[in-house]
Amino acid sequence: MRKAAFIVWVFMILGCGTEKDLAKQRRDWPEWAKRKPVTEGYYTGIGSAPKTANIDRYKQIARQNALNNLAGEISVTVSGRSVLHTVEVNYNLSEYFSSRIITSSEEELEGYELVDTFEDADRYFVYYRLSRSLFEKIKRERMEKAMDKAKTEWKKAMDYRDKGAYRNALVSQVKGLHELRNFLNEPLKTTLDDREVYLGNALVYQIQYTLDNIRILPSRESIVATRGYPVTAGQLRFRITDSDGRPLGSVPVKAGFTAQSMVFDQAVSDPEGYASFRVEKLSTRSPSGEFRVSPDLDKILQSATSDLIVRRIVRGMQTPSAVVNIRIRAPVFHVTSTEQNLGKPLEAPLLKEAFVSALLSEGYQVAASRPPADFFVEIRADTEEKSRYNRRYKTILTYSITVRDKAGAIEFSKVNQGIEGEQVNFQSAGLGAYEQGAAEIRLRDIDEVMYHIF
Repeated sequence: MRKAAFIVWVFMILGCGTEKDLAKQRRDWPEWAKRKPVTEGYYTGIGSAPKTANIDRYKQIARQNALNNLAGEISVTVSGRSVLHTVEVNYNLSEYFSSRIITSSEEELEGYELVDTFEDADRYFVYYRLSRSLFEKIKRERMEKAMDKAKTEWKKAMDYRDKGAYRNALVSQVKGLHELRNFLNEPLKTTLDDREVYLGNALVYQIQYTLDNIRILPSRESIVATRGYPVTAGQLRFRITDSDGRPLGSVPVKAGFTAQSMVFDQAVSDPEGYASFRVEKLSTRSPSGEFRVSPDLDKILQSATSDLIVRRIVRGMQTPSAVVNIRIRAPVFHVTSTEQNLGKPLEAPLLKEAFVSALLSEGYQVAASRPPADFFVEIRADTEEKSRYNRRYKTILTYSITVRDKAGAIEFSKVNQGIEGEQVNFQSAGLGAYEQGAAEIRLRDIDEVMYHIF
C-alpha cells in the first residue's frame, strides 16, 4: 500500500510540474500565438506544429496549418441569383460545396503574407494574413476567367445544336458549367449575345432546353415476347430526333427493363438516329414489363466534368424517354417419347406422362402437335437385364431428355443411367425401373430443364 501511494504521489508531483512548465512556456509566447488576432481588413491564420528531428517537415506542417486556419475564415454565402439557389440543391450538397471551396482556397490562396514566426523548445508557430480587398480582387479575376471560358463553351454548344450535334452540344454546355464550378454560389451576371444574363443559371437552362428538344420514338409501343426466348433488336428499335424531326446521331442512350436485369443496356444512335437493344433471354416469371429508354447522361458527363456538384445538378434534370410495353407469355411445350422395355414398346409412355404432368403443375401449356409449341421435348428410354438371383430379377433403365427451340438448337440435354428395378421377372422389373424414372423426372429433371432453358 505504501509503495502504491508513493507512486501516485510521484505522478502528482510530476503532473504539477508539467502544468507549471506549460504555463511558464505560454507566458513566453507572443500574443498572436496565445490568442488568434482579429485585424480589420484582413483574414488571419495561425498554425503550429510540435518540433521533431526533421526541421523542414515540422515547419511545413505549421505553415500548412496556418493557411488552413486562414482559409477557414473565408465564408461562403449563396446568392439568390446563383445556380445553387436556383436548382434548390439539398443541404448536404450545399455543405459539400462550402467545404470544397474552403479546401480549394487552401490550395489556391494567393497574396497572403508572413507576419511572424515563433518557436520555443517544443513548438514552432506561424502567423499569416491576407488582405480582404486583395482576396476579392483575385477572386474577381478568377471568376472573370472562368466566365470567359464558360462563354466559349456556350457558343460552341449553340453551333453544335444548330447542326444537330446534340451530344456535342450537351458536352460543351456541361463543360461550361464545369468552368464555373467554384463560383456556383455567385450570381455571375454578365453580357451574353448582347443581353444581360446570370451565366450559371443560363447554362443550366440551356442544358435542360437541349434535353427537352430530344425525342425518342420506339418502332413499336407494345410487343409480345415468349419466356425463354430473347427480345430481338428489331423489336426494340428506337429513333432519336430533335423536335423538328431531324435524326440525331451519336447520342448515347440507356435502357431499363422492369421485368429483369439486362446485360447490354447502353447504345449510341447511328447517323440516321437509330439505336437498338436486345434482351438476351427472358427468364422472368413476370407477365409483363416496361422497357424504358432515355439519354445516358452519365456518358455525357464522363466527357465533360468530374465535379460532383455539376454531375448532381445535371443528373437531377428531366430527361425525355420512350417506353415499350412488353407482355411476356409462358412458352408452350410439345413432348414426344420413344419408350421401350427390354427392346419392346411400352403400352403407356410413362416418362412422357410424368414430364407432361410436371409441366402442367409448373403452369405451362402442352401442345398435342408441333405448332404452336415453342420448345420441343424428346425422351428416349429403354431397359436391359442386369441380374437374376434367387427368383429376383433386376433391370436397368437408361433414358435421355433433349429440349430444342424452334430453330432446332439444343437448349438442354441429359442422359440418366443406372435406374434399377427389381421384380419377379425381367419385364415387371423393367416397369418398376420406369416408375423410378418417372419419379426422378418429377423430382429433379423438370427443375434442371427449367433452369437451363430459362
